[in-house]
Amino acid sequence: MGNGSRIRIRIDDTSIPVRDFGWYLSFVDRSYGRLASDSLRSYAQTREDHLSISEVRSGSFEIIIEEAIRHSPYLIALFLVLKYLPAAIKAPFEAYQSLQESRLAQAQTEEIRRRLDTEPVLSGAGEDEKRKVAESVSEVYSKEQHYLPASVRFSEEHVISVEIEDI
Repeated sequence: MGNGSRIRIRIDDTSIPVRDFGWYLSFVDRSYGRLASDSLRSYAQTREDHLSISEVRSGSFEIIIEEAIRHSPYLIALFLVLKYLPAAIKAPFEAYQSLQESRLAQAQTEEIRRRLDTEPVLSGAGEDEKRKVAESVSEVYSKEQHYLPASVRFSEEHVISVEIEDI
């Protein structure tokens, strides 16, 4: 690994709904804050640790988020949160009517954990580490439910890809 990591979010740049895009960006920021800090409140109060967009590329609208190596584990977790946003949320939410909330969270974590087995960014990770990552990703979804409908909608309709790479 070099100096850190970079997430590249490619977005369909036609008719972007500002409201949903704003919710999506807020979800990205809040998710990172939950992953990289002791609490969302402490993240909000420490401006120098806030996630920032390093670059915006035109063409097929790309948002680039770069972080130094000390923040790379959080960026990897954020990448997974964004990558699995539409798919990982659907199955458990559709089953919500028949499951209790704790069973819903468990089902969601298990679904995310299964998907991590095929995730190249975690190819060297052990079972325990993958379980912890799945729990972290699931916890973000659970705590950010207010942001999920618009964020999932934006992701399904406008996000072309979410990629991570070493820089």
